[in-house]
Amino acid sequence: MNGMAFLLAAILGAVPVDATLLDGSRVSGQLTTLSADGAEIQGDGESRKIAPTDLLQIEFGPKGEPALPAMHAEIRLADGARLYGANLAVAAGDATFQSPSLGKVTLPAASIRDIRFGELTGVGTAWDELRVTESQNDRVIIRKGDALDFVAGVIGGIADSQITIVIAGQEAKVPASRVFAILYASRKTKVPAPVCDVLFRNGERAPAAKLTLENDSLAIATTGGVTAKVPAAQVSSADYGLGKIRSLADVPRQASYDKVNPLWTEVDQARLQPLRIDHVPWGRTQPTPLRVGGKTYNRGIWLHSGTTVRFQLDRQFRKLQATAGIDENPAGRERVQPKVRLAITGDGKSLFDKVITWNDAEIPLDLDVAGVRTLELQVTPAEKSPFYGACEHLDLVDAKLIK
Repeated sequence: MNGMAFLLAAILGAVPVDATLLDGSRVSGQLTTLSADGAEIQGDGESRKIAPTDLLQIEFGPKGEPALPAMHAEIRLADGARLYGANLAVAAGDATFQSPSLGKVTLPAASIRDIRFGELTGVGTAWDELRVTESQNDRVIIRKGDALDFVAGVIGGIADSQITIVIAGQEAKVPASRVFAILYASRKTKVPAPVCDVLFRNGERAPAAKLTLENDSLAIATTGGVTAKVPAAQVSSADYGLGKIRSLADVPRQASYDKVNPLWTEVDQARLQPLRIDHVPWGRTQPTPLRVGGKTYNRGIWLHSGTTVRFQLDRQFRKLQATAGIDENPAGRERVQPKVRLAITGDGKSLFDKVITWNDAEIPLDLDVAGVRTLELQVTPAEKSPFYGACEHLDLVDAKLIK
């Protein structure tokens, strides 16, 4: 949906959406109804009703709208929700905090899995490994440079940005700023099955037991018992596939690189290679949104020319959908006029092969990957450039696999 259509929809109080169905088809228009009975979308002069069993995903508003900043602590719940919380307090068995998407949240403290206060840079892998290990004790995670350590104890409560911790029978109050994270003892918690997974524009995520449309807002009841009414403009998508859609960037991969700039030393190559993988968006040295077709995207894959990436699909998916184009962020694009070749193969069979230039319109991809074990993406210089590959940055945005 283009920007003018979105502006008109906003003035009229309508909710613009793009819906993906299980058969891989898409329906775009104004969302007029959303309930347990399904969705109704008005577009091109007709209204289409979609049964909940046919829905895969609903994307709200203009694609690529910049994300809102995260607020303070990252809080993960037993039902799989990931929320950001300001004014966090835990006492007498209850937790309260202010979520930028859901507003004031009050829930049992026992429903919290972990709380992260510190930045992930340099310790993301270590944190992921700690999160999946079970423990009969609460753990207080301390950062030491690029390493994480912990002490076991009991979390007594959180108030005024101080954490009460009991370790070996001794109680201490520690400023939250000195603690990287808290991991609560493993608990077995039963939660109802969600009807969809709601992703908010600031990165918050909540599985919903119920999601309905009320004027230009969405009423959500999470599987963890949180209820809220959220402006549709704050919601990025609702995933009804619940695992049937997977971001391509989340799939295990192996990457290799050819040196496209002969002036690079081995030290340069070793320094630049990790930058293509370890940052979000993939390849950037800072979280700068990708830009294709005049739109910004906060999630996608960034590939410099000379890069080959192999993804292990293991015959799990039917479709690969994405939008491809030369990244529009570099200021020197018009002078350099980059041109690359994008080749996509599945188990060696060509699925897509095209030269993409700096001023081409964005290219929608809808590729059949049924039965594919290994998906390979290769980006190469389309011609010899006197600029040695400068600005040859290919973006794959909204890249997702559908089961």
